[in-house]
Amino acid sequence: MKIKLPPKSDGIITTFYLITGLKGSQHNELDFEFLGNHTLQTNVYVHDIGGREQRVRLWFDATADFHSYKILWNPSTIMFFVDDTPIRVFKNRKQEGIPFPDQFPMHIEATIWTADWAGGLVNWKNGTFKAQYKGFEINGCPSNSGFEGCRSPSLPWNQVHELNDMQIEAYTEARKNFMIYDYCSDASRKPANPKECENI
Repeated sequence: MKIKLPPKSDGIITTFYLITGLKGSQHNELDFEFLGNHTLQTNVYVHDIGGREQRVRLWFDATADFHSYKILWNPSTIMFFVDDTPIRVFKNRKQEGIPFPDQFPMHIEATIWTADWAGGLVNWKNGTFKAQYKGFEINGCPSNSGFEGCRSPSLPWNQVHELNDMQIEAYTEARKNFMIYDYCSDASRKPANPKECENI
């Protein structure tokens, strides 16, 4: 999805995410959440449990032009990209008892709403707040094709398991220079140092 954020939008949350929608299914989400127009939060919400927030300070003016935001989700990994720069990787480590969203289909949603914790109080004099979306593209497995078929290694999105060397360099630099919050290193969390944060 290409998104252009509304200017002067402290307290406004603009989102683009994948979410389960089956009645009675466990809640899973893969989130892009823009807190105001400077901070991008990602979250991996799995089996009714969230709290896996990571935040980066955007290195460009997200209100001046459209930028691309992409999620790769396959049976082995989840990757979040900003303009093809990877900013987050969440590996499938179910064999270690770490939940991974691979049991239910998801659909796409995009919303805009308000919360005081998202960069401060909203100054309504700056409104109307309009987020702009365009260029949506999806390559995926239809939910009615069955889980085993969706796990086929012949599908191109299932052939990506790791970042390549150039992506690793970009990922390392982005996290070093722009990461402002990582639940993995938040000592106030209970429990601190979640298992999925070990040996990333």
